[in-house]
Amino acid sequence: MATVVQTDDFTAKVFPFKQPIAYDLDRGRSAAVPFGQAIVNETLNFNAVGAGDVGALSIGIRLPPNYCSMLRSFHMNKKDQNQGSYLDGYMGLAYQNPGGPYGRTMAELPEIDYLYWSLSASEQESVIMRDGVAYYFTSWSVADKTTNASALSPSQGIDNPMSTPLWVDPNYPGRTAVILMNATGVSADVDVRLNMVFDLFTYENAYSSEVMSSPRRLAT
Repeated sequence: MATVVQTDDFTAKVFPFKQPIAYDLDRGRSAAVPFGQAIVNETLNFNAVGAGDVGALSIGIRLPPNYCSMLRSFHMNKKDQNQGSYLDGYMGLAYQNPGGPYGRTMAELPEIDYLYWSLSASEQESVIMRDGVAYYFTSWSVADKTTNASALSPSQGIDNPMSTPLWVDPNYPGRTAVILMNATGVSADVDVRLNMVFDLFTYENAYSSEVMSSPRRLAT
């Protein structure tokens, strides 16, 4: 029996919002509108796992440094002719204090010290596409710890990755977000689509009064 480890790392793409050419600098700094968004939109393949082996999957996300990031949405689903046996998993985020208290080496913030939320797989659905082939679709959602139902909403309590600002130090070298999953027994290759969207706030406007009073407000 062996553990087959697969690691995939992605860097989020930054899409700044267009700002007006002429605006009051002080007012612009405190606007509730984020600087932009960091988006991860990737297709990846979970490797097959042989009989008697254990598959361990680690997906890493790197967010742009020197911003305050807030998770807006998370979606991951598989689309394959094979059901596979990848189980529920976890999403971890490298939360730090404003400015980053660790910020220099991975040893100072190992991934075991990230904040983790459970990922719950929904029931698999078989869908026949127009080519006549049946595909299995499964989506993973951030799970409510009490009901095991989807809990990814900024209005649902404080124990939620959408409710906590993620500060990324300008010199932090590590993976900002990780997704960990495993599979036991026999599992065929599984094609997966991953989409994560983060709102990006500059350090100047992150704790402004407008942001604090907006639906995307940051906790003190």
